[in-house]
Amino acid sequence: MLYCKHCGAPLEEGQHCLCPAAQAERATLGGAFSQEEPQPVPPSQDGSAPEPEAQAPNPDAGQEQSAGESQWGSGTTTTHSGPVSPPSHGPSSQFSHTLKNLLPFLQAYWHSPSQATRSAVAQKDWLLAALLFGAQMIAAILATLSILFQIRRALSSLFGLMMGGFGVLDDMELSTALSIPYGLLATVLGGALMILMLFALAKLFKSPASFQDAFIACGVNTLPVTALLLVTFLVGLVSLGLGLGLLIMVLPVFAVSGLVPARQLCPDQERGAFQAAYLIGIILVTAITYFLFVAILF
Repeated sequence: MLYCKHCGAPLEEGQHCLCPAAQAERATLGGAFSQEEPQPVPPSQDGSAPEPEAQAPNPDAGQEQSAGESQWGSGTTTTHSGPVSPPSHGPSSQFSHTLKNLLPFLQAYWHSPSQATRSAVAQKDWLLAALLFGAQMIAAILATLSILFQIRRALSSLFGLMMGGFGVLDDMELSTALSIPYGLLATVLGGALMILMLFALAKLFKSPASFQDAFIACGVNTLPVTALLLVTFLVGLVSLGLGLGLLIMVLPVFAVSGLVPARQLCPDQERGAFQAAYLIGIILVTAITYFLFVAILF
């Protein structure tokens, strides 16, 4: 003999209680019950047990399926259709992802340059490094533009017609034409030689870092130089002397900021040999960059 768990009324096998609590429970579970009083299922003639009732549909199943569909962004994918291939990541989606992560990376770099560099190298985020290299190129062009414009303007005012009679507009046009190759060459030569030096340093000290790791580590650490170049551009529009002073400061900032990627590529090398090797490398990078810069432009 069965009993209702809500009101305690005796029930025959297969019979449902009609008390309000039992009806509310069946409605919550989603069962479809008739308003008429259900009759007990009589036993079969051969004495076998009656067939069990079909279970009420589980409302959580539909919610789980909907959650799985929304996760993949497609209503045609279900949890029973076999392995699901991940969504494709084209160049446009990867670029959008990098742009969305740019501000969080800048915040992380502000708090810990070493940790931010380590994360970028671990994620193989070469697009972020390329984007920051491009930002440094633009900053170098702008800084060179302001300095050259001030120089041309001073010379034009000093010598007048002896220098060709350049006006202010001509000075700006000439400065723009010169600043583009100057800025591009300085950034490309310095960046390429710095990457090669970091990669050679990693191989010298038996680090497993690849050339791509050196590119990423160097690229994400262009931020200090880029910031200084932007300040140089703004100050150079007002004062030639201060602008030149800040432009000269780019070299020591470039050398010091390069220590961060070098230590990330060679994390176990803190002894004097590593410091000496980096010092020699950065001196060679600076000297070769200056020599090639002068040789190409002049």
